[in-house]
Amino acid sequence: MERKRERAIRELFECYKHVEALKEKSSYSPEFLRWRQETEAMIERLFGKESDEAQNFTAIYYNPFFLSCRTSDADLEDAYREGLEQARKMVVSWMEALGREPGE
Repeated sequence: MERKRERAIRELFECYKHVEALKEKSSYSPEFLRWRQETEAMIERLFGKESDEAQNFTAIYYNPFFLSCRTSDADLEDAYREGLEQARKMVVSWMEALGREPGE
């Protein structure tokens, strides 16, 4: 059981580390799309496909709720960064629940 917990922490930490670098990309970049897909798969593997963790992670919006002709590039960037920050906070909370702070 301890080995499984350590593996989960390690995988979550890898996910956490990528968030800052992704802030320099767009929500349509291959790096972000790959990170999101891999992270969703990891969360489903760790917590279960129907878990609150998986559902909460997949519910994050990385684009504005509503797009219109008035939606600016800054609005898109803000929504993307806000979504990444929500994801980062979730991952940190899961790591803490497993007994590890991200800076350790």
